[in-house]
Amino acid sequence: MASRKPFLLGLGLLVALSPAASSAQNAPGAPGAMPTWTPASKEAVGTATSTDSHVWFTLQGGILTEVYYPRLDTADVHTLEFAVSDGKTVWIESKDMQHSIERVDENALVYRQTSRDPAGHFTLTKTYLTDPRHDTLLVDVTFAGRPGDSLYVLYHPSLKNSGYRDTAYSQNNALLAQKEDVSTALLSSVGLAEMSNGFAGASDGYTDLLLHHRLTWSYPRAENGNVIQAAKIPSAARFLLALGFGPTPAAALENAHASLQRSFATVSSEYVNGWAEYVRGLRHVGERYRSQFRLAAMVLKAHEDKTYRGAMIASMSIPWGFAVPSDKPTVGGYHLIWARDLYEIATGLLAAGDKAAAERALNYLLTVQQKPDGSFPQNSWLDGRPYWTALQMDEVSYPMILAWQLGKTDSETWQRHIRPEAEFVLVHGPATEQERWEEVSGYSPSTMAAEIAGLVCAAEIARKNGAKEDAERYLHAADDWAAHLEKWLATTSGHLGGPQASQGYYIRINNNLDPNDGYRLDVHNGGGGGDAQRSQLSPLQPRRLWRHLLRWALAWRRHRTALAHFHRRARRIRNCPWP
Repeated sequence: MASRKPFLLGLGLLVALSPAASSAQNAPGAPGAMPTWTPASKEAVGTATSTDSHVWFTLQGGILTEVYYPRLDTADVHTLEFAVSDGKTVWIESKDMQHSIERVDENALVYRQTSRDPAGHFTLTKTYLTDPRHDTLLVDVTFAGRPGDSLYVLYHPSLKNSGYRDTAYSQNNALLAQKEDVSTALLSSVGLAEMSNGFAGASDGYTDLLLHHRLTWSYPRAENGNVIQAAKIPSAARFLLALGFGPTPAAALENAHASLQRSFATVSSEYVNGWAEYVRGLRHVGERYRSQFRLAAMVLKAHEDKTYRGAMIASMSIPWGFAVPSDKPTVGGYHLIWARDLYEIATGLLAAGDKAAAERALNYLLTVQQKPDGSFPQNSWLDGRPYWTALQMDEVSYPMILAWQLGKTDSETWQRHIRPEAEFVLVHGPATEQERWEEVSGYSPSTMAAEIAGLVCAAEIARKNGAKEDAERYLHAADDWAAHLEKWLATTSGHLGGPQASQGYYIRINNNLDPNDGYRLDVHNGGGGGDAQRSQLSPLQPRRLWRHLLRWALAWRRHRTALAHFHRRARRIRNCPWP
C-alpha cells in the first residue's frame, strides 16, 4: 500500500533488523526519520478546568494527536494510536480504519472516538479526558474483535516541541520517554506486553508490525532521536491507558499510577463536574442554541494556559503540520499568543458571561506581552518572548478597546499601559507593516477600524484620569482617520461586484492613499499580483453596513450609552439568539 511507504526506508535495512538483532541494548537506526507534526484539522480538544492539571489533548483523524504539557505552547506528543493484527494482516488505525467521533456529555469536553475496519470485523472505542488532580491523560478503551485478533498500542512522543533528541525505554510494566525536564510514562490497567522502543522508519513498532504482522523486536531502549514506543495489550476487551507527564520519568510514572488507581469513573466524574460548573456560570441562551453555545465557550476556555493565566493561544495546532519538520523546537505553529486573537477570544468569553477570563486576558496583555514602548509583538510565546517580529497596528490597538470594555480605567493602567499604547498608535498609524492576514504593508480598513476604535477608547480612559489634552489629541486623530477612510480605501473603479462595482467597496489593503490607481500589489501566499489591490475585498463588507458600524463607533465619544445601542442593533443584523 502506498500509504505505508513512509514506514519502509529501505529493504536492506529492514532485513538487517531481524529478531536476532533485537536483543541489543539500544535500537538501531538512530536518529530515525525526519519528524513532523500532524494536520491542523482538529476534531476535538480537551483539558480539565482545574489549574492543578497541566495537560491538553487534541484529536484528529480518528486518533490522539498533539498533547501539550506543562504549557499550551509546548507540544510533547505526535500521536498515540492502535493497530490490530490477525497474524496475516495489520490494520493501522490512522491509515486503515474508518473513524467517527462523538461528544459524550454536552456540558464537558469529553469525546469518544470509534475506529473499525471496513469489513466490520472489529471495533475500537476510545474515550478521552484529563485527570483534574494529576498531569495525566486517560483513555478508556473497548475492543471488540475476532478470536485471534491482537491489539497493539503505538505511542510517538515529540517532547518539548521537537521530534528529535528524545530517549525512550521500557521499565517494568511501563514505557517511558524523556527529554531534559519533560518526561512521559505510558501505562495500561491490564499491563503491557512485548514492549519495544525504536527509531521512526527504522526499528519502530509500525515497521515491525507491517513486516511481521506482530511485534518481534523487543528493544529496551532508543536513545536520542525520533522515537516510537510499541506494546501489545494482553487483555484488550476493556482497559484504561494512562499517559502521565512530569519533569522527570519518576514524576510522570507517579502521575500515571495515581490516575490509574483513582479509576476512570472517579476521574471522569470530577472532570465532567468541573466543566458543568463552568457552563452554569455562563449566560443563558435559548434551548435551540444551548449545546452549540456551550461547546463554543468551553473550547475557547480550554485554550487558556494554566501557568500564564489569561494567555489564550490561537489554536492547539500547527498549520500544515504534516509537512512541517519538527527536528528543532522552533516551530510555534498556532500555539502562540496573538494580541488580536486573544482580544477576540476574550470578548467572545465576555459576551458568553465569563468576564473573569476577559479580565485575565487583559492583565496578561498588559503585564506580560506589552513592550516598554507601548506596542505589542506580532505574536509571542506564553512568557512574552516575541516569535515573529512584524508590527501589526491592529494588535497594538485592541488592548485599549478591551480595557475600555472592561472598565479598566484606573490611574496605573492609564499611565503605564494605555497612554504608551495610544501614543504609539498616534506616531505609527494609520499605516501598518502588516495587516491582519500578516502578508503586506499599507493602509487596511480592518487595521484602521481597530486604530480608530482604540484611540476613541483611550480618549475616554484619558478623560476619566483628567488628561483632557491627551483625550482631545486621540479623538482628533480618530476623527481625521475616519473622515479619510472611504477616500483612501473604498474603490469605485474596481471590477468586483459586477454592475454594483461603481457603488464602491473596501479593498483589503492599499499601499498608498489612492484606491483607484490600479497599483500592482502582490499579496503573497498565492494571493496574486496584477491588480490585486482592487481584487482583494476587505473583510469589512458590505460597504453600507461598514459605514453604519463606523458611525456607531465614532458616536461613542458623544453618547456614553452608544455601546448598548450598538449591541442591540448588531443583534438584529445577525439575528443573534442571545437574550
